[in-house]
Amino acid sequence: MIHHYSIAANDTKKVADILSRLFEGSVSEFGPYKNSYMVWLGDEYGTAIEVYPDGTEMIPDTGDGQANFVHNATHSGFTATHAAISTKRTREEIYPWRLRFRLLVCVIFISWQGEMTSNSRTIARNFNTAME
Repeated sequence: MIHHYSIAANDTKKVADILSRLFEGSVSEFGPYKNSYMVWLGDEYGTAIEVYPDGTEMIPDTGDGQANFVHNATHSGFTATHAAISTKRTREEIYPWRLRFRLLVCVIFISWQGEMTSNSRTIARNFNTAME
């Protein structure tokens, strides 16, 4: 079971708000680092998604503390971080949001179809064709 995972976003507040709508959850500021948010999914496990600004790096503490945060101004804007997730929302509920974030294309397709293919381009192409 995954209790939380972290993603980076250009507009952290907007991404956190969309994710909270997708999961009927709530958003709170994430105190340890500026412009970061926690999206609480509202399930019985306390599952959360941490949303950090693009370029955020977590580095080990020099002592026994938790990780520290720094901003890498030369980051590429790309990351390997991704997740396959499900939601109780319907395609009709989610569809109006699909153009806001590239990330949601995969989320919407998985929610709608109830299954996943191995190629994310195929997922996006199939979803966009189905929505025409």
